[in-house]
Amino acid sequence: MSRIQLSTVDWDRFWNKAWAHVTEAVPDARRMAMRNAALEMAKILYGQIGRRVNDLHGHVIRWQDPRVGSGGGYAAVSPVSEPVEDSSLDSRGITYALEFGHGVRLPSGKAKRYTYRGTGRNYVPGRQFYSYAKSEIANGRIVERAAERVLVELENAFDL
Repeated sequence: MSRIQLSTVDWDRFWNKAWAHVTEAVPDARRMAMRNAALEMAKILYGQIGRRVNDLHGHVIRWQDPRVGSGGGYAAVSPVSEPVEDSSLDSRGITYALEFGHGVRLPSGKAKRYTYRGTGRNYVPGRQFYSYAKSEIANGRIVERAAERVLVELENAFDL
């Protein structure tokens, strides 16, 4: 019976000498793909915020944080929680109010010369930039493109 066999010594020598640079890159391939996906999702979300919110100074865009799970199992974009000057809400609360809408205080009507001439609406409708970004991401094959980008990086590391 003929066979070719690699002992553990040969196997370790093979990986340590010939492919050491690859063994460092491959364990993080999934994490790299998810990081690329998170950045792609953030770009789409930034576009939706730009279209739907009057954000002249870029506050709402700056509050969005793309992140990846510690094991590389998920990617997400969510608002950070930081205090906002002259507001009782933090940045996460303001983002939530912009996304889903919020109520408006009606005037008290106690002033002598005041006449209410409003529309009668006591809420501001939400801008739904997260909702539209989610649908765009679902239709856009984001994860596949991010994985392809990582494969190209690995090809360059392997010099194939």
